[in-house]
Formats: sequence, structure tokens, C-alpha cells
Amino acid sequence: MLMEAKILVVDDEPEIREVLVRFLSAPGYVVMAAADGPEALALAAGNSFSLALVDISMPGMSGLELLAELKHLDPGISVVLMTAYPSPETKAAGLERGACSYLVKPFTKAEVLAAVELGLREAETVQVGDLLLDLQAGRVVRGDEEVCLTRLEFDLLAYLVRSAGQVVGYDELLREVWGYADDAGSYALVRMTMSRLRDKIGENVAQPQYIECVRGVGYRLVRRVMKE
Repeated sequence: MLMEAKILVVDDEPEIREVLVRFLSAPGYVVMAAADGPEALALAAGNSFSLALVDISMPGMSGLELLAELKHLDPGISVVLMTAYPSPETKAAGLERGACSYLVKPFTKAEVLAAVELGLREAETVQVGDLLLDLQAGRVVRGDEEVCLTRLEFDLLAYLVRSAGQVVGYDELLREVWGYADDAGSYALVRMTMSRLRDKIGENVAQPQYIECVRGVGYRLVRRVMKE
């Protein structure tokens, strides 16, 4: 769901950060804020953000540089750029680097929420190899054919996608996908569901294209690319 999305706000002005956090927290988004590029990258390395609001003009690392680094960490993240000094050149540069939208300061709450909702809808369509996932509709297509997954199998795949290539442990999967408390005795349930999922998406376990098994730990998405 869109309101469960985690959003990163990056701006060197404390007042702007506070306003954006307030705007986005009100409808139920999970929001974290950073004052500069390095702080933002540290947060992004330890969290899976659906979207980032990034100021273009910041000391040190610019917003355009940060955009490139965020996309390198997670190609699926949506990035909305912000600036008080709009120009066709900066807008074009941002869009060429993968930004999904562009906000001009000062902005209204309605403008911010509209840009965020648009960016999150874009982020709900993700391509992993030749698999196309619609995270909102709960559908997976491989080539021209829809892959018929159970709700649990889809939720398992979607959680790995949203974890952006990080290794996800058995305990975390049981807690976040199944809703169980940590229970090592249920690891076999994860393995069984994963086996069915990998079989349905045509995974070659010996040379995985989609999901890598990290022995004794859990699983990791091999690659994730946003649909153009």
C-alpha cells in the first residue's frame, strides 16, 4: 500500500526538512530525514526507501550527485528533486539521471503529496530480469505470460524486491511476510514456499537469475531494475 511507503527527505535547511516531515507524516508515510548527501546515503544503506525528496542545491554533494548514488544503491527508488532556482537545464539534467518529478520551492502541501503519490505509483512497477511485477495489483508477468502465484508467494517475492538486493534472513521473512514471531522451527516453511516460488518463475537454482539463497542466512534478490 502507498501509505506504508518509507520516504527519505534530504535538504540542508532544517525548516524545509521539518515541514516536509510534517506534510508526509500526516497521511501515514514513514519518513526519515537527512541534512546532506553522506547522511542520506548512510540512511539509504540501512533502509529500503520507496521514494526520496532531494534538494538540488546542497553544500558538498549536490542533489544531482546524490540522485545518481541513490539510484546506484537501489535502481527502483523514485526520486523527486526540489529547487528554489528552477531552470530548464537543471530539470532536464535531473530527469535524464532518473528523477521522476521536480518540485519548485516554495511549494504547497498539495503539490508535495501529489508528487509523492505519482512517484510511489511509478515505484510500484518493477522489473527483475524478465519478470515484471505490479506491486500494487499483485501481478507478475514473465514475457507475455502471467505467472500465477499464491498471495503468500507474491508477498514473499515483493518483500525481497522492496529489500533492494539486501540479504533477508529467515526470521525477518517469518516476521514480515508470515506475521510470525521469530521461530527457527518454521524455517522449513520459508524454504518450502521459496521452492514453489522459484519453480513458478522458472528459476535455475544452480545459476539464479532472480533470487539467490545465502546458505544458513536467508535470501537476496539478484537484480532489480525499474521498468522504463
